[in-house]
Amino acid sequence: MFMKKIFRKQKIAVIISIVFFLTSIAVNAKNFIQDIKYIFYNKSIQADNKNLMKNSDVKEHILKLSNTLGEAIEYIKNNVNSKDKLQELKSLTDDSIIALESIENALNKSENTSNLIEYTEKLKENFKELKTSLEELKMDKAEKIINFSIEKEYENWRNKLSAL
Repeated sequence: MFMKKIFRKQKIAVIISIVFFLTSIAVNAKNFIQDIKYIFYNKSIQADNKNLMKNSDVKEHILKLSNTLGEAIEYIKNNVNSKDKLQELKSLTDDSIIALESIENALNKSENTSNLIEYTEKLKENFKELKTSLEELKMDKAEKIINFSIEKEYENWRNKLSAL
């Protein structure tokens, strides 16, 4: 009889342990699922916040890029006849095209910028033409493009950008 009591107490202890164990797993699983939902919810909110960049932030970013682009134009203009720096000029021209594409993408996401997008595209086309001239080693043509096309388009573009 004494053994039956001990055996019965062990059964009860095992059953209580199993109940606590299963309850613990259920609570942890529920908390884990809530944590996962919270993480995904926060990531989607952060993504939405990143996409909602204010126009002033976009304009500030574009202005910084436009200043750098102006410096690149000056460097290319000053070194367009230097065959020693031809590789640098090609690289700088490629970087300028990439910067203009970045600006164009930012402008496409902003409102009331269609006119500025057109100027950006013209400037980008001039840089592509400059790149072609540099690759073909037509330095006279490259000099004309930088002096007469790119500088003029850059000034027009910069003025439109400042008015934004």
